[in-house]
Amino acid sequence: LPEKHKSDILYVSVRINQALLDFVKGRLLIALLVGFATMVYLLILGVDFAIVIGMITCVADIIPYIGPFLGFIPAVLFAFMESPIKALWVGILFVVLQWAENNILAPKLLGDKTGLNPILILISIIIGGGMFGVLGMILAVPTVSVLIILLDFAKMKYNEKNSNISSIR
Repeated sequence: LPEKHKSDILYVSVRINQALLDFVKGRLLIALLVGFATMVYLLILGVDFAIVIGMITCVADIIPYIGPFLGFIPAVLFAFMESPIKALWVGILFVVLQWAENNILAPKLLGDKTGLNPILILISIIIGGGMFGVLGMILAVPTVSVLIILLDFAKMKYNEKNSNISSIR
């Protein structure tokens, strides 16, 4: 790195690295919470393979909105084999859990981890999904986070440059 730009590049690199790391930690924490909650309520309802389905939901939950259906399908099928009413309860609880995750848990935890406003997180996921599908939903929050870091850095450099010019006058 040129010595002239080294400190700036390191500053931006460290901030971007931290933001991406915080995003990954937040998504993993959300996935663990959803997988655990799924496992617990499936165990309470007495659904076969509740622990395995909870683990599947945990892993699949990393994909926003779509991933949880990979846990939903086997849970409802196993519950339906025992009783249609049990399958209905499993379906209702999955919907409630996903609603809580997508509207409360994810924006709050990702907002706390990345420093982004929860509304901005929801908007970025919606726009990312609309433009680029599932991949856009996954990459929307880290992309917005990086863009905000770069804009903050550009603003900081602009202010430094203007403060140097005004101090000369």
